[in-house]
Amino acid sequence: MEDYIIAIDLGTYQTRIVAAQYDEKKLFKLNVIYKETQNSKGIRRGVIYDTENCAKVVNNLIMGAEKRLGDIKTSGEAAKAKRKKTYYLCVGLAGLAYTTSTIKASVDVGERVSNNTIEELEGKVKSIIDQNTKDEEALIHMSTISYSIDNEPETLDVEGKRANSIMGKYLYQTIRRTYATDINNVFANASSTTNRVKPHKSMPTAEAKGNILLLPSMKNEGVALVDIGEGCVDVAVYYGGTLRNVVSIPLGSYTITKDIATALDIEDENTARLWKEKIGIVDKEVLDKTFELEMKNGNTKSISAAEFSFVVKARTEELIAYVDSAIQEHKRHIQTIVLTGAGSRLNNICDMFVERTGINTILSESHLTEIDDATLQNYAGSLGLAQTMAFERHEDLMGKQTVVDNAKETAKQQNEQSVVSEAQKPIEEQETSNTNYATSTDTTAQPKQETESIENRPKGFWGKVFGGIKKNFDDVLLNDYSTD
Repeated sequence: MEDYIIAIDLGTYQTRIVAAQYDEKKLFKLNVIYKETQNSKGIRRGVIYDTENCAKVVNNLIMGAEKRLGDIKTSGEAAKAKRKKTYYLCVGLAGLAYTTSTIKASVDVGERVSNNTIEELEGKVKSIIDQNTKDEEALIHMSTISYSIDNEPETLDVEGKRANSIMGKYLYQTIRRTYATDINNVFANASSTTNRVKPHKSMPTAEAKGNILLLPSMKNEGVALVDIGEGCVDVAVYYGGTLRNVVSIPLGSYTITKDIATALDIEDENTARLWKEKIGIVDKEVLDKTFELEMKNGNTKSISAAEFSFVVKARTEELIAYVDSAIQEHKRHIQTIVLTGAGSRLNNICDMFVERTGINTILSESHLTEIDDATLQNYAGSLGLAQTMAFERHEDLMGKQTVVDNAKETAKQQNEQSVVSEAQKPIEEQETSNTNYATSTDTTAQPKQETESIENRPKGFWGKVFGGIKKNFDDVLLNDYSTD
């Protein structure tokens, strides 16, 4: 089967798509086949308010991706097996689309912590979330923060350890059911083949970006990823190697653009946005200068550097104050702030973050050699979603492979036990059995019986021993997501 991931980042002002193929043997390598951006319609601060127009944008992007994927010839082995191309659709959420909370729960262990223990704990957590979640909300994503064995310090490495009980701490996001319906309607209204099914996964874009922009060492030491979008700012906090919180601030860089256009009498917002990124927060040594801004109609407008900087700086300081408040609870754990998103391009913004928060602040950069910085900056959300989806597909397959490996090991042990049992039979019984075979008068029948015996044995490790495990393993998963 040829697996492709289609990841869509639903932004307030731009919707981006990435179509990629991933190599299960090289999990960190995404082969980006298609990427495209269109101006968003029907979305404000992460919330869809016009499903019809939003669906048109999504449909155009997905049709472009599927056309590109359709042009790719199926690989030799897959073509011979007439396997289908399978698409996994992942959607990124931002702004006011979701609510983040934390929860703790514990279960008794008995002896050692096993994978079954963790599954039991997660099941209990989901049950509690379901009970506590309002009727109009639904769980969309859950991630592990840490475990604690018998009240010992937090850790993630617990499997195989002796314990009486284990407590887990989890971060989870809920979404309004009406908004979930809106998302499904957006994809249902599109005519693309992929959209005949619901999205396979939805998650906060900020968390997805953290999975591709941040190194494991940064997550371990303590880092806040600040995604400054046009409509809102999303903050993801990591330390101790795990995600600790995701916060959305309903204030984005568009407010700076609007302030520039209003205060400096610039009619075209695109022109205001362009000069915002070009000039940004002016250095003190050039405050006495005057800029000549070219307008959309071809005319020029003279604006003093001090006046421009005052407008930009005032709103930027407000935005940073909100971010500082959002990370306050975790601030002592944060060593670095990493900025990404459209607003991170603002000149001197890192210095302003350091001045306000007292934390070292840097711009995000690519740690993946196969993806250039420009692509990563523009498509970090979609790429992060695709990478996250690849990880989950890998874990899912590894989980099923574990079932297969366990079944093989069981068959091997049963076979070895059978051999040992045969060897432990009394010598007289073995000799009798051999004599009966050797002295048979029907010499032509014996080879036939042996042939039938071989044919009736389970082939490989599959067959009666597994009770259909292989069939289930081959048939399971995502038939509804497959297209010819």
